[in-house]
Amino acid sequence: MLFRSEADTTWAAVFSIKEQVYQAAEVLRQNKVIKQFLQTQVAITLPESLAHLQTFTEWRTVLLVAEVTCTVDESIPEPEVSVTPVEYEKCDRCWRYDATVSDQVCARCADVVEVVQ
Repeated sequence: MLFRSEADTTWAAVFSIKEQVYQAAEVLRQNKVIKQFLQTQVAITLPESLAHLQTFTEWRTVLLVAEVTCTVDESIPEPEVSVTPVEYEKCDRCWRYDATVSDQVCARCADVVEVVQ
């Protein structure tokens, strides 16, 4: 369980990383490499002090991107991000760009559609 000061520090780091991602993605968008941030994948390198964020399961949702990978590097003082375009197809149901898109929907949506039918 995180205490209030730890939670504040954690969320401050998440939003700082989000800002870095958006700045890098905006450059790609302005250069017409991508049309939307959802068309990007992000590699985050965390300092040891933020290593707990490596297991944060909501990166993709918070950053509104297709894919996120996290690593820890003890030698860096601040988080570093790299943003690149993805070659995935867009899911017609959830609009996410995903490696699992087949027959116009991603694996997650295919499971939902199967249950609903």
